Amino acid sequence: MSNLIEISVVIPCRNEEKFIGQCLLESVIANDYPKDKLEVFVVDGMSEDGARK
Repeated sequence: MSNLIEISVVIPCRNEEKFIGQCLLESVIANDYPKDKLEVFVVDGMSEDGARK
């Protein structure tokens, strides 16, 4: 598996407080790609609902 490339996941969001946790757990963390080859960026677009927390 050392031949695998590093993957960057960019998740743009705005006012997604209710859903961002579920997105990260069910879509990103739950995948079977090696975690040491994966980086995740959540990019907030000036949320007003607490999504940045």
